[in-house]
Amino acid sequence: MKANELKQLLNRESVIDILSFNGFRVDTKTFMMSLTEDDKTPSTKINKDGSVHSFNDSFHGDVFDVLQKYRGMSFLDSVEVVNAYFGTTSNDKSPYKPNIEPIKRETSTPKPLYDIKKLHKQFTEAKRELSKDELYRLGDDLISAKFWNSQKPKREACKYTGYSNKDRSLTISLFKGKDIQCVAVRKSGSIKWKTYGSKTFIPSYLEDDFIFIASGMSEILLFEFLGWSYLLLQSDSTYKHLEQFREPLKGKVLIILQENDTSSQTLTTNIKAMFQELEIVVIDFTHMIDRELPKGYDFRDYCNEIKDAHTVVKNIKYEIKRGLEQ
Repeated sequence: MKANELKQLLNRESVIDILSFNGFRVDTKTFMMSLTEDDKTPSTKINKDGSVHSFNDSFHGDVFDVLQKYRGMSFLDSVEVVNAYFGTTSNDKSPYKPNIEPIKRETSTPKPLYDIKKLHKQFTEAKRELSKDELYRLGDDLISAKFWNSQKPKREACKYTGYSNKDRSLTISLFKGKDIQCVAVRKSGSIKWKTYGSKTFIPSYLEDDFIFIASGMSEILLFEFLGWSYLLLQSDSTYKHLEQFREPLKGKVLIILQENDTSSQTLTTNIKAMFQELEIVVIDFTHMIDRELPKGYDFRDYCNEIKDAHTVVKNIKYEIKRGLEQ
């Protein structure tokens, strides 16, 4: 990917990861960092949007600027490093090896490199060690057990899941054919997922005329369980990668499962602009639930609330019919 495309994916978390891998000392609690070894008290702030601002001098820039100025990289090398972090590079050489000796960390230890194939195998084997009761509890924590038990699965959803002993939670692996693309771990005590591997990979199943689009990780389990065709974004910001599906989507109807927040509404607008030639139906859950919904309410929340797969399918079909008639 080009630098201007990568900039749209960058945020504070990803910039902290990239700079940490390249030897910078970063305090993940205050988001302060040291650009040089002489800066014993971190005086540079990593902002929420991923930009970097030094209070010691006039430096202000992005991760590409930091890598070029303080690690001696060329612009193309800095782009390659960020591409590798997001899994959008074809270069097998590790980009995370610092160009100079890393600064010794005072607040944390360097993050280890990882092998997503080994992670997937580790999590898969760990899941096999769980009892049926433990699997039931973990599954229910993610998606209601009543929903899972309301019908037989149309396709095998459990093949995507593993278990992290460290985080005591289920993991989800995404594949392109038989090749593992990324592994996501639901961090302990959080609703957020930490992804190892490609953060821009879009898993897909495009056999039917109606293609559901959603953002998130657990939604792939729901789509497989219900037997739906789908395109799954790991995050709203990766929607531009949908362009690769333009040809196979010809003649299809897109069904956007819109979350109850501004980011998802913007995503809907962007997808409509990208695929103006296609019929698009937006499923807005605020029209389906007779109460004020919390911010971020999504398809998983809806399934957990209804708790019956047959009712969910019936209601979604009704909304699609209504949307096509408008």
